[in-house]
Order: sequence, then structure tokens, then C-alpha cells
Amino acid sequence: MADAQNAVNAAQTNLDKATQAVNSATKDVQDAQVAENNQRVAQDEVTVATNNVNQAQQAVQTAQDNLNQTQNDLNKLNQQLAELQQAPELLVQTKQQLADAQSNLQTANDNLVAKKNELNKATADLADLKTQLATNQENLTKALANLAQAKSGLDQANKNLEIAKENVEKAQQAYDEAKSNNDVAQKDLEDAKNSLAQVQEKQSQAQSAYDKAMKAYNDYLKAQQAVKDAEEKAKAEHTYFAQTANGKVVDAQGHIMVGYSVKGNQVFDAQGKLVGTLAQTSTTRRMANTVKQENAKALPQTGDKQNSNTTVGAILVGLGSLLDLGALGKRKED
Repeated sequence: MADAQNAVNAAQTNLDKATQAVNSATKDVQDAQVAENNQRVAQDEVTVATNNVNQAQQAVQTAQDNLNQTQNDLNKLNQQLAELQQAPELLVQTKQQLADAQSNLQTANDNLVAKKNELNKATADLADLKTQLATNQENLTKALANLAQAKSGLDQANKNLEIAKENVEKAQQAYDEAKSNNDVAQKDLEDAKNSLAQVQEKQSQAQSAYDKAMKAYNDYLKAQQAVKDAEEKAKAEHTYFAQTANGKVVDAQGHIMVGYSVKGNQVFDAQGKLVGTLAQTSTTRRMANTVKQENAKALPQTGDKQNSNTTVGAILVGLGSLLDLGALGKRKED
């Protein structure tokens, strides 16, 4: 507005100078007609700029409508979040809808930014036209300075100047309206952001409740597993196995358990799971029979080793006896 007022003030100053020099101008009325044509061109350009501003206002209104639609979506999501507090199973669906609403809001924001850019461009074009109008007004002032002998030409120039001033005021009014609409759109955007923050807060609360429920469920599963482990341990304490001399593990039915191992008095299966307790003596006849058979298989090897040791010992004893007898006979001869 200050630039437009400065342009009008400059034009008024130039008009005063032209009026003071009206008795000394030497050019003919034709120069005034040229100035009038230039003024008409400026008027046409201002009209085009006004149309551009109107289009930008319409684009801002469209962005406002998109924001209103997004606000409606957010209101629906608020209702869904209220229902979600009563039904945690809807949390996943609500998250997706919230993500969609956030995406729509981002799209609306992007559209609003694009429309703002268009409005800024239209405003810049209007400013350029104002500059051009000021230039045309300067040219008009020069033409008026040359209308020294034509009072009618000076009056016409004054009329053209008044029209230009009215056009500048109209253009400024259009600019002010566009700026006002932009401020309203900015406020609506802030309101939408605030609503989104509230939705996100409710989502955080719902997520916290969901996490607590999941923790309680996991604790329940752990408790179930602990009970199961305790039951299996109790069962293992009352399930007895025997171990043969060659390290094999035998169950109560007399079966040899392949892959089973013994640590202390505990028996573990091939997967390392505790399955029973090692008995000091066989608890069933079948178990005793199998242990006896396995131990019997190991006895011959142990017996052969003992027999071999016994034979070697007997030979050594015999040789020792012979040596003692020889020594005794020699002492007798002496």
C-alpha cells in the first residue's frame, strides 16, 4: 500500500509541476493522446493482474475446503479413538485410518503451500504491474509537461491520472482481500495441526494401554510356562532310570534310551531336557534284567584283563621263587 501511495503522491507532484508549467509548454495535443494510449495499456495490465489475484483467491478457497474436509476426517478419528478406549482390538485399524488422515492432511498442506506460491506469484505480478503503472504515470507526467498550450489536453491528462489512482486503489483492495484470505487459511491450518496433536496424544494413550495389556498377557504366558516347567520337573523327580556299567541309561520298562545322559543324579534326553532321576537300584524287574544283561556284556572284557594280569603275576612270582632257591643253594655250598 505504501508503494501505491508513493506512486500516487509522485503523480500528484508531477501534476502540480505540469499545472505550474501550463503556460510554458510547446508540444501539441498529439503527445497527450500517446500518453492516454499508454494509460489504457496500463489499465489492461492491471485488469489482468486483478484476474490473477481472483484466481489465486479461488485456489486458496479450494485449499480451505480441503482443510475443512481433513478436519471432518480428524473429527471422525476422534470418535473412533473414543470407541477404541472401549475396544482395544480396533487399535490397528485406527492407526491405519490415522495414518491416512495424516497423509490427507499432508496433501492438503502441500496443496495449500502450492496455492500460496501461486498467490505470491500473482501478488508479485501485481507489484510488477504497479511498477509498470508508475512508469506509465511518469510518462504521462512528461506528456502533461509538454501540453503547455493545450488546456483541454491538460484536463484530459488530469482525468487519466484520476482513473489510474482509482485502479491502483482497486488493485490494492484486491491485494488486501487476498492477504486477508491467506491469513484465514493460515489460521485454519494451525487449527488442523492442533487437532492432529490431540489425536496423536489420544493415540499415545491408547498405545500405552495396549502395551500394558500385552505385558500382562506375556506375564501370564511366562507364569503358564513356569507352571509347566514345575510340573515337568516334578514328573522327572518321580520318573526313575538306571545306568549300566558301560554308561547306558535304562528306563522302567527295560528299554535302553539312546542319546540320554546323566549329570549327577539327573537324567536328560537327547535334546538336553530333564526327563527323570537316576535310581540307586533298579525299580522294576525289567529295568533290573536289562542292567544285568548290559553289565554281563562288560564283565568278560574286565575278566580277561584280570586273568591276564593274574597270569603275568604268577609267572613273576615263579621266577622270584626260583631266584630265591638258587641263592639259598649257593649260600649252603659256601
